Amino acid sequence: PLAYYYPFDGNAVDHSGHGHDGMVNGATLVADRYGTPQSAYLFNGTAWIEAVGDSLPIGNSDRTLTMWLNPTVENALTGIVYWGQQNCTGNMWGFGYLKSAVFWGGCDDFTSGLALPAGAWSFVALRFTGPNHLHMRVNGQAADQDLAANPMTPASALWIGAQTDTNQAADFTAYYNGAIDSVRI
Repeated sequence: PLAYYYPFDGNAVDHSGHGHDGMVNGATLVADRYGTPQSAYLFNGTAWIEAVGDSLPIGNSDRTLTMWLNPTVENALTGIVYWGQQNCTGNMWGFGYLKSAVFWGGCDDFTSGLALPAGAWSFVALRFTGPNHLHMRVNGQAADQDLAANPMTPASALWIGAQTDTNQAADFTAYYNGAIDSVRI
């Protein structure tokens, strides 16, 4: 079942039924991949959305993250959509981009080699199944990896569009540039 779902149809309301509405900080509404106005959020390199994380999959539980991305520039950001704590003990879980699509796992990362072209919408899916298998898809191309360690993601907020070292908005280390739509966990 859906734990979080943000169609971004005019706002950052969670449509999963769990009430985890996003708090928008600087992101602006733009047209989505279909051209529907005010149906995706644009992140300008200083914006983010934060949501309460009390229903996020934690520990080493199975999980799936999907979204549509339209980067305006080639981003070098390990946490585009993620949760957990940034450190090298496997406590992060999310999607990023470092010259190709990346699983961001708190130093147990996986660089897939899958392209995420700037200026075009791309569908991204990231799936984890225990104890350590990761499956990534970008526009139908797939990459799989067995992680070196089992993730042990702690409870945290959900972050969209920016990466923080300490799970606090005051400690952002990088920001996404581009549009995001239809985030599902």
